[in-house]
Amino acid sequence: MAIILICGLSVWPAYYAIGAEVSSLHLRAKSQGLGWGVNGATTTLFAIILPYMYNIDAGNLQGKVGFVYFGLSALCLLASWFLVKETKDLSQEDIDKLYKRAAANDGSVAA
Repeated sequence: MAIILICGLSVWPAYYAIGAEVSSLHLRAKSQGLGWGVNGATTTLFAIILPYMYNIDAGNLQGKVGFVYFGLSALCLLASWFLVKETKDLSQEDIDKLYKRAAANDGSVAA
């Protein structure tokens, strides 16, 4: 209960703020829709796979399942470190300009 209380008051709500603040204004609905869709799909996938990973008759990882989650969390941390732009002290207009400039540097088309 202590872990759920501490994480629930600190880390877990962060993705709501990131999803709401880090997308450009004209793509916000699509960005949040895609984010919630991926969240739901991965939650469903792990809810189905986790019992098989833990079960003695199937994957038999038991307590080692934590290593699987640690590896996936480390990959997500690296991806977010390199893909999510720094938005501290930026207005929404500045964030839009930041993503348009990043899209122009990548050679992709900014909508």
